[in-house]
Formats: sequence, structure tokens, C-alpha cells
Amino acid sequence: MTDPADDGFRLTKWYVDCLDAGGRVAIAYWASLTWRSLGFTWSSVAVYEPGTPVRRTSALGRAAEPRLDGRSLTWRDPGIETVVEAEVLQAGASVKLFASGAGSVEWACAAPVADVSVRAPGGAVVRGRGYAERLVLTLPPWRLPIRELRWGRWIAAESPRSLVWIDWRGAAPATWVLRDGALCPGATVTDTEVCAGGDRVSIGARQLLHSRLLDDVLGGLAPLRGLVPAAVLAIEDTRWACYAPLRSSDGAVVPGAAIAELVRVP
Repeated sequence: MTDPADDGFRLTKWYVDCLDAGGRVAIAYWASLTWRSLGFTWSSVAVYEPGTPVRRTSALGRAAEPRLDGRSLTWRDPGIETVVEAEVLQAGASVKLFASGAGSVEWACAAPVADVSVRAPGGAVVRGRGYAERLVLTLPPWRLPIRELRWGRWIAAESPRSLVWIDWRGAAPATWVLRDGALCPGATVTDTEVCAGGDRVSIGARQLLHSRLLDDVLGGLAPLRGLVPAAVLAIEDTRWACYAPLRSSDGAVVPGAAIAELVRVP
């Protein structure tokens, strides 16, 4: 049932990541929300380095949305002292993941493969292969018929090869996999493997990036936290990175790395 109080909801979210040769991971978010009496932008950047605590900075502000101009993606956010620059190496696709009378979810895979540089607070710079996407939701995410969400991206170490996946489980299960930027029918996703068009990536030893509740994420967003149903605050999000080869049906092995996520809705 549509809740009239959700009318006017619009969330635009950018996600950019980067994994360098030394195993450091940088993940940056930009989000803009309008809903009820709210209207704000939020930015966050995190740098994960093996053996050291995560360095994370986030802030409310008025930073401009990341800009994609041809093959160049740029985002400068003085509020969190972050600059993201990326050269897109492979074109992606746009997919409508969900649509109903209550709203829709539009996913734009802006860069399945990119050369990315993230300059974070304190002068830390992470450079390497990375990924970028943009989501636009016109209904609150807790209205989606999802109990579990599996998301991930695999990128080859040297060639412009990629797999990107979204797997929804719940009342309306669905799976989307982009293979080298194009939708691949019949692809499958499990907790340990993604198979698409004869290519297979197995997820093995993992570097945990974070495991947290939505309540932790919204801790600094008091106006929004007060509007979100209490049960939704218990949504659990786990994200990790790993080195994993892609194996194709002809026996070729392509070295690469994945960043993946599992979200569970109570």
C-alpha cells in the first residue's frame, strides 16, 4: 500500500570506489535527499588499509553532485576535503530495477571500469582500478520487496574486463549482472560465486571493510533518523574486498579484484 507521507521522496546517491595495488580501498558516497520537510546533501569518504583502523569522514553540506562528462568523472567536496577523479575505461548501462505506483529505482552503472584517484582528508591518496554508479529512488528503500541484497563488482587487474551484479531476494526476487558493461541474461549470483556468459568469479579469502547497522550510518543524521521506521534501523550491511580471478569457459584466467556487499533486512 502506498503511504501518502512518502509522496515527494527522492534520493539520488553516487558511489565510487577504488582499490590500489597495496590493498588499500577508498569508498566515497554523495547523496541528496528530499522528503517531507527534509532537503539536504550528505557526503562520506572512507579509506581502508590492511592492519589499520578505517579512516572515515562524513558531513552534511551543499556539495555539488559528481559530474560525468564523457569519459571523465569528477567530484570535489570541500566539506570532507575530498577530490575524486576518474577516467572511464568501459561504458556501462542504465537499468530500471523497480517500478510501481509508489515509485521507482533507477540504476546507472556509470563506470564498470575506471582509473580512479581519491584524495581523502589528511592528504591520503588512493589510486587504482575502480567503479562508479548512480542510483535514483523515488520511494523509500524500506518499501522495496527485498529481504536480502547482494551487490558487487569485479574488475580485471590489467584489461578492461568487468562483472557487476545486483541480486534481490524476497517477495520479488530478481538478478541483474552486467558483463563488460552489458546485461547478461541467465547470470547467477550466490554468496561465493558469480557466473555470467561462461565467465565465473569465485569469492574466496576476504578483507572485511565494514559490518554495521543502518542505525550506525544514520547516527549523525538526526532529522532523518527520526522519520525512519525503528525496525529499518536494524538493517545489516556487510562489505568486503578480495582478490579473485575470472575463469572463462575457454580456460582463460584473468586476475582481478572484487568489492562486494550483503544487506539483510530483518
